[in-house]
Amino acid sequence: MTNVLNDLVEYSYGFNMKLFGVPELAPLGREQVIDTSKLCVQIFKGYKGAADIDADIDIAYRAPSRKPKPGKAKPINCIFVRSLARNEVMALRQEIRNVDPKAVGLEGLGDLTNGQIMDHLISKDARIIYRSKEVQVEIRVFLIVC
Repeated sequence: MTNVLNDLVEYSYGFNMKLFGVPELAPLGREQVIDTSKLCVQIFKGYKGAADIDADIDIAYRAPSRKPKPGKAKPINCIFVRSLARNEVMALRQEIRNVDPKAVGLEGLGDLTNGQIMDHLISKDARIIYRSKEVQVEIRVFLIVC
């Protein structure tokens, strides 16, 4: 069961990432999903040595922050079609700080010097995995007691 859970976690992380510190294109949370997806493509194209990934992003959208702060951009959830493309971006994730804001359409909106890219697990998968691990512990306890 442990191996199955580990495989599920690895698979779930295999397509998702979260970007922090990327300025919003539209005020008051009115940024369209298509614009966010295009922004991600432009950022990743700005990496030195990154391949063309136009068709590899399934969707990218602004997610509500756990601790929203006025004036701070919401993080971007980016979901890839191919895990290989996602892994390539993750391997170069430090490059986000070196991407020219003008080249990606962020001129006048801010820069990416505080940009970060992290692994991300969507909440539905996280709940399933968390509950599965709880059941696994319950089964162990049951087997020890019996």
